[in-house]
Amino acid sequence: MMPKVLIMGVGNILLKDEGIGVHIARELEKLSLPEGAKVFDGGTGGLSLIDLMKETPRVIFLDAVEMGKKPGAVMRFTLPEVKMATDKIKFSLHQVGLPEVLLLASLLGVSPEVVIFGIQPKDLGWGTGLSPELKKAVPEIVKSVLKEVYKHF
Repeated sequence: MMPKVLIMGVGNILLKDEGIGVHIARELEKLSLPEGAKVFDGGTGGLSLIDLMKETPRVIFLDAVEMGKKPGAVMRFTLPEVKMATDKIKFSLHQVGLPEVLLLASLLGVSPEVVIFGIQPKDLGWGTGLSPELKKAVPEIVKSVLKEVYKHF
């Protein structure tokens, strides 16, 4: 069954806060989501994420984004906002950036509705845990993502 909404956490869990998207996705997997909402750990999947985007009309990405804000701050971006902000904000701090994935997807005719929850990291050093600031922010981030999910049900 094609999901109505795909929630995709991306990032590298070996670089502390860079893995926040994956950590949030894992928290969401523990919850009872509406039928038609699917959570996926996109890790550092890069271009392979395009195939997953073909399967759904809506994708919510969760990712660490360097925005120059307080650690744990969250900003919601739509695809047009991402295109306008890429010169000011550093999306995707890993391998192939999320803006490049989304551009290639659109060139290939893969164009679901996209929302990105960018989370300001603090520590991008080696390690598997989140900084205390991001750990503290996780419950509020989960609530924000759930609000977005339930808009489509």
